[in-house]
Amino acid sequence: MLKLSQREGFLSRKIACSLLMASTISVCISGGDAWAFETVKLTQDTIYHNSGEIPTAIEMNGHNITSYIMFGDGSADRSITGTGVETLQIIDADSSLSCAIGAFHDEDCRIVLSNIKNIDITGSWNKDVHSAVYTNQKGSITIDAVGAFSVSGNNAGDVQALHTMGGNIYINADSVSINGVSNAVFAQLGGVGNDSAKIKIVAGNNIDLSGTGTAVAAVNLNEPDSYSTAAVALTGKNVTIKSSGGKGLGSYAAGGGGSNAKTSAVVNAEGTVTIEGATNAVHAANGKNAGDAFISIDAGEAINISGGQNALYSGSNALVKINDEGTAKVSLTGNVVAENGGQIIVKNADQTGAIYAAAGGDVKITSSGTINAVADRSQAIESSARSGAIVADSADIIIEAENIKASNRSVSGDDRVYGIVLENGGNITLRGNIDVKAYGGNGVQSRAVRNNGGGTFSAVGIVNILADAQDTDTVAVGVDVWNSGKAGFSGKETNVTALGGTDAYGVQVQSNAGAVFAADNTVIDARITTSYKPDEIAGPKPDGYGQWANGVYVSGITGSDGITFSSKSLTVNANTNPLDNELSCATALRSEGYGKITIGDNVTTVLNAESDNGTAIGIWTSYYTKAAFGGEKLTINSISKSGDAIGTIAVWSPDVVYSAKDTVINAVSSTGNAYGVDIDNHTQSLPDSLYPSAVVNHTGNVTIAAQSQDKEAFGVYVHSAKPNKEESSDQGGAANFSKDLNIKAVSANSNATGIFVSGAPITDENDQVLFTAGQAAVNVLGNTTIVASGKTASYALHAADGGQITVGSMGKNVHLTGNIVAEANGIININGKINTVNGSIKAVDGGIISMNGTSDAVYNNIDINSFVTKGTDSNGKVNFSGGTMDFGTLNNQNLASNSFVVNGGSLKAASKDIFTSGLTAAGTAIASGDVLSVVNNAVKFESGKLILSDEKYNLAWLKTAKAALNNADSGTMGLVVTGTLVTTDGKIQTEASASDLADTGAVHAGVTGKVDTNDVTIGSSGLENLGVKDLALGGSAADASKVTVGNSKELTLVGSGSENDALVKTSDGTAKTDVAVAVGDSANAGTLNLGVAGMTSGGNLNAAVAIGNDDSKVNVDAGTFKVNEISADKGTISVNEGAALKTDSLTVGSSGSTVKLSGTGALEAQSMTVNTGTIEVTGTAKAGNLTVNDSNAIISVGTGNSAGSLVAGNADLNGAAVVLDPVWQGNDTIGNASKAALAFTNNNVNGLMTVGRNSVLSLGTDDTGKAEQAFAESELTWGETGVSAALYIDQAQKLQVQGGILLDGTKTAAAAEANKAIFADGSLLIVNGSGIGTNGIAALTGETGSTLTVSQRAKLYLTSTNAGTYTIAKGFTNTTFDGWSWSADTAAVDVSVNKLSEIEKIEKNATSGDFTVTVRQTDIQKKYDGIALPHILQAMDQNRTEYAGIKYLTYLANDNTLDKEQFIAAVNGFAQGAENSGAAHSGTMAAFTIGDTIQSRMSLVSDVAAPQGGKGKDTDATDNGSIWAQYIHNKDKVDNLGGISYDGQYNGVIIGSDFAPTGKYHSGVAFSYGDGSSTGSVSKNDFDFWGLSYYGSIKNDDTNVIFDAGYSKTSNDIKGAVDIDSDTKVLTLGVKGEKLINNGHGTSYVPYAGLRYLNVDSGSYNGTIGGAVAANYSTDKANIWMLPIGIGVHHETGTADGWKLRPMADIAYVWTFGDNNSAMDITVPGVNAADRLGYDIMDSGFFIGKLGLEAEKGDWTYGLGYACQKGSHAQNSKFMLNVTYSF
Repeated sequence: MLKLSQREGFLSRKIACSLLMASTISVCISGGDAWAFETVKLTQDTIYHNSGEIPTAIEMNGHNITSYIMFGDGSADRSITGTGVETLQIIDADSSLSCAIGAFHDEDCRIVLSNIKNIDITGSWNKDVHSAVYTNQKGSITIDAVGAFSVSGNNAGDVQALHTMGGNIYINADSVSINGVSNAVFAQLGGVGNDSAKIKIVAGNNIDLSGTGTAVAAVNLNEPDSYSTAAVALTGKNVTIKSSGGKGLGSYAAGGGGSNAKTSAVVNAEGTVTIEGATNAVHAANGKNAGDAFISIDAGEAINISGGQNALYSGSNALVKINDEGTAKVSLTGNVVAENGGQIIVKNADQTGAIYAAAGGDVKITSSGTINAVADRSQAIESSARSGAIVADSADIIIEAENIKASNRSVSGDDRVYGIVLENGGNITLRGNIDVKAYGGNGVQSRAVRNNGGGTFSAVGIVNILADAQDTDTVAVGVDVWNSGKAGFSGKETNVTALGGTDAYGVQVQSNAGAVFAADNTVIDARITTSYKPDEIAGPKPDGYGQWANGVYVSGITGSDGITFSSKSLTVNANTNPLDNELSCATALRSEGYGKITIGDNVTTVLNAESDNGTAIGIWTSYYTKAAFGGEKLTINSISKSGDAIGTIAVWSPDVVYSAKDTVINAVSSTGNAYGVDIDNHTQSLPDSLYPSAVVNHTGNVTIAAQSQDKEAFGVYVHSAKPNKEESSDQGGAANFSKDLNIKAVSANSNATGIFVSGAPITDENDQVLFTAGQAAVNVLGNTTIVASGKTASYALHAADGGQITVGSMGKNVHLTGNIVAEANGIININGKINTVNGSIKAVDGGIISMNGTSDAVYNNIDINSFVTKGTDSNGKVNFSGGTMDFGTLNNQNLASNSFVVNGGSLKAASKDIFTSGLTAAGTAIASGDVLSVVNNAVKFESGKLILSDEKYNLAWLKTAKAALNNADSGTMGLVVTGTLVTTDGKIQTEASASDLADTGAVHAGVTGKVDTNDVTIGSSGLENLGVKDLALGGSAADASKVTVGNSKELTLVGSGSENDALVKTSDGTAKTDVAVAVGDSANAGTLNLGVAGMTSGGNLNAAVAIGNDDSKVNVDAGTFKVNEISADKGTISVNEGAALKTDSLTVGSSGSTVKLSGTGALEAQSMTVNTGTIEVTGTAKAGNLTVNDSNAIISVGTGNSAGSLVAGNADLNGAAVVLDPVWQGNDTIGNASKAALAFTNNNVNGLMTVGRNSVLSLGTDDTGKAEQAFAESELTWGETGVSAALYIDQAQKLQVQGGILLDGTKTAAAAEANKAIFADGSLLIVNGSGIGTNGIAALTGETGSTLTVSQRAKLYLTSTNAGTYTIAKGFTNTTFDGWSWSADTAAVDVSVNKLSEIEKIEKNATSGDFTVTVRQTDIQKKYDGIALPHILQAMDQNRTEYAGIKYLTYLANDNTLDKEQFIAAVNGFAQGAENSGAAHSGTMAAFTIGDTIQSRMSLVSDVAAPQGGKGKDTDATDNGSIWAQYIHNKDKVDNLGGISYDGQYNGVIIGSDFAPTGKYHSGVAFSYGDGSSTGSVSKNDFDFWGLSYYGSIKNDDTNVIFDAGYSKTSNDIKGAVDIDSDTKVLTLGVKGEKLINNGHGTSYVPYAGLRYLNVDSGSYNGTIGGAVAANYSTDKANIWMLPIGIGVHHETGTADGWKLRPMADIAYVWTFGDNNSAMDITVPGVNAADRLGYDIMDSGFFIGKLGLEAEKGDWTYGLGYACQKGSHAQNSKFMLNVTYSF
């Protein structure tokens, strides 16, 4: 195009010459320019040929103008005015015109054409400016109030229709049409000053613009303008812009945006905008600053944009906005491209083409339709030879659409195919139904979603992702995230499928990338679809080459990312079935090389790995992986036909926790090994820093099934060796199970092992040691059940080569089926409470098996003959150190010498099985002889107890037995006898001299030790280690008595088993009332034992017990004992598991000493006083009152190794310190933390409370369970990296000056400071809202000068809250609030409440020390759409938990393990009452079944072939009636019938009698009865029903009318969320009409129609919880009508022996109407509100199909049948048997 200065000079000369030649100049002006200036009013149509003929101003006056010359001289104002009826034509007939209308030269030149019906401009304008309508500088052309404006060119060269270079063109017309030009509208900057170039078109109807170049453009052609604008604005009813050879609509600077000028193109249409371009339909680029190149397109109905290359293009600093007003439906055909800072924003669009954003370019598209992104390799939107349908490269893309599709197929030249690509920090967000497909093949990898560079991909909605290698030998990856990229999936569901040839990865995350899968349902599927063998794949193949199907793969995560699954439901499938490759592997989850993977809480996970010819692995973790597999339930299925099947495997130093509540592992192999849990090493070289130790922790219940058809099966397999380097660095391999473990291992042809552990070295094929012997262990703390069943061997437990297995712990049961083997220095510990072994116990070649149960443990099905200790190379050993075991009669030849070692615990035996001369039945033998030689050889008696079970014994024999026992191994075995004491002549003794009894050295469990004096000392005067049932002392009951235990001796009192029976009595059996028991003194220690494990124990030690030596001890071994009072200045009080010690007063402590309260039993004191010193509580201590007298005293609850529990009411600590601290054990939960619950006097906290690591303090309550319940509600995580210390405040507390609180999970010693409350990082404060209320009383109030510090990561949880403001803290002088943070728009908050509440605001006042949380009641109906009790929940006071219903609903609200949908479901289950298990539906359908059965009796289908006399009668016989019975078995399945789902079944019988007919009238009566059950979401109904019916029919030859009337009652007994007793009563009336159609060949057809009425009354009833009324339900009566229409078919055949056979079929559809949808009113006691719940009794209609067969002979007819009913939500099936006898 010409520059403006060139055009001005040229035009001025040409125009002046032409006017002079035409002699039309009326005025001459210097410079040679001359024009006519008159105004002319036309009187006729006028034609202008010469410029001089055209007046300055023309009034058309109803006449038309045709001009063959340009209008306007370019330098003066001109105008033409019409009356609205004229036509103006400007014609360039000979291509001699520069333009048709021109305003130039003069900066203020104005041309106005107005009020003209038609303006038609035609020509080619090949001279000079090449424009039909042209202006520059400040000139303007206004065409106003025009009917039709059109410009038609002849497609000659570079021609513009409307062209401005610095001036303005304005057109207001009814319609505008431009065609035949290069540019229809071209607003171009002029290059002079700051002139803007603007073209504006306003049309009442359509604007149609077309060109061969850029049809419409606002451009800056590299002009040096400053701060000017080139703008185009089009407004019409419909706007069409088309370019046949270039861009459709453009706004750009041609020279790269160096100018300060701006370009703008704005299009608005009332109806439709259509833009088409041969290249880019819409093109904006090269603004200097962001948005300087601008395009906006809006329409009222539709915007259709189609580009041969791109539909939309936004380049450097451009902004394209499509449908910003959101009123149109947008259709985009072609790519959408934004790059170099360009932006594209589109609303409500359908799109087909690629979407590409790069170098800061952003795209945002919203749509109610479909975005169909298809990769386009013709455009520069790809990297190398790779392509994608949606690409973000250093840019952002946001698409929100109902449907989003992205697809790509490989073409020649590709090496990888992508559906969606993110590079260099690009971000993509998709919301809608998302479908991504990438098809590779022929060597081209397929990766559906690829993020390779730090950006974030987010997909929200229903997401389907497919990567398909199309059955070729290449890789497919569904989601591929690398190099710090992020991917997030949420919404309803996410489905990822990878179909690979050599390898398939459903999801792959590497190199510090992260992915979060949070959709409700997530399914990931990785499959190999080809059958290639390794040698069929081109290229080199490394050793161990295999093909992998990895459902999820993650590695290289050194930061905090990795993969997180938080879906409700997660399914991952990996399948390599087609592969004929033994090295192939299918792995559902695989993490290695610093991988990180997390399955969150509340997830239900199913992992499936399947391989026909290779290995199947559920979860693979290795190389420093960090993994946490949590959730509700984790199911792992690994199935291999020809290879190994492995549930989980961990190798090479991973950190793995399986924390799902329940983990189920199934490993099944046909010809390979099966491993449930595998911790193993491989013969591979490892980095110097890598050691093959793998510790895997299972914190939930675990069930394992391992099954192999041909090889070995292992439930748990741990083989941990270590590299042949720096051996001390190895930490070993271990599998830890903290809860229940259930294993079933089965092998049909080989060994089956429940748990196998080995630390054996690993060698290569040349026997070179690669890995030396390592540490290996399995530890099971919960209940353990193992069943091993193999063909060649069955091992429940097998420890070898230094491996160690421990099963069971305090209070847990162990049940083992299969042999137990410890060999080659293997170690097995059996530590349960009840331990049962079905199999042999073998410890050989250095192996050790230990039975280490606590004192109350028992070992069942085990005796001395169960053990094998003789080995091939060396022997093994069995240690018995705890619990009780029956010894049995030794006849075992497999025990090595002294290999059964008793060093604790209790052995029960008959004397004859231990000693050479056992007791006789009379018990009179006087000498035991020695220990049997076989016993003495096999058993080493070191310590513990031998309990002799003989019925009678005598002291002389017992004394020799004790000596023989001690002499056998020089041990300290105790001897306990349970039988009756007799003299040597057989006289029974219930008491004996204490000295005589002590002289035996045994405990006499059934004998009273008699002392003639008031006092007795154990440890002197021949009384040593006395053990008796109780003591009888001299003197009267009131005389003071003292029992002293010293000189390191023991007194054992067993008692009678009743805690009320006195243990110290007079000689006549009266309880002593003044008894002192001294256990040691300052110089000597002593031990008082109460009870004996393995025996009935318990009693009342009616004495004051004083413990006076550091080494003295009161030990409660078993049973419950009362002691009047206990004073322990020093020493230990220990209560064993299952035992209890109760006392009125417990006084402890002395200066410089530590008193230990230990054991896992219960120590209870009405009053506990701490004098001074240190009190160490590692057991369970409870005090009604707790007083500390010395502020320097310290109470330690828990130690570095053991947790403790202290509970006290009316606590007064007097400034003393309380420290809570047990060490972190791993797999920690709040349940095994140290706990203290203190109710301070008047709630004044006057102690220094240090809540250290793994500890919980409760204030204002003596119930530690409240804190645990509240913590479970909070859904926070307990542990070193979660909540590490917690404080629960049940009632408002006041911090006294001498009191202090420190919550810090890193502390291990007293650190709290007076007058300070400190909440450190990782701490949690739980406040009971109902306890503090909303009246301004603070949960914690400080004194003057007090300090409150809340650190950044401190958290706060409020439970049981109503609407109001809760004061958490006040009165503190110095405050720091860095934690307890909350804001409405922040997802991560430190303050939370339950489901019925929401935080409105928090307020922190550092000056006054006040911290308040304002809670508002949640809008229940709005937040929980579909909840059944919105009004009740809204009005409910959560504090009124004395009402059962409020308590239950509050519990649900507090239970944060329930998500939103689960909470709604739980509340609705409560609200549905009896209907949760389908009471009304069951009763109604039972009544319908009865009526339908009875009507079938009268049907023509049943007796069309019967002779006149009736069934079984000849034609001349008389029909005298019949009796009949039918049995029915019914199964129901109801799915979401009005929100109710349940499964049910019942069995019923109907017994009836048909009367003899009266003419055509037949009738009868029937009785029905049945019972069954139905199970809903929260309840089970056990019901029974009965009914009475009368029925009849009027039969003609081929027609029949049947009726019945009946009443039935169903009684419901419902147990569940609420317990309900209710009745459903149904009154029914039915009528049916039939027509018989007989084909004459024994087959008959009976079409029928009927009508049935049912009145259903469920009445009113209560729902109870624990016997208290929780809810009242009042149901509406329902009137239901049923309209069945159907047809029956019947055929009869006879047999030679007189049987008649009648097969029958029936099909019908039943419409139901009336009160199908019933309702009931619900109230909850204590709540002043009610709700009304609707529920469905019946489907709106259903099909019924029946099949039956009858057999008749003589008077008897037998039948069987099947019926199926199917509706939209309910279906059932029935099996029927019937019999009829005809009279």
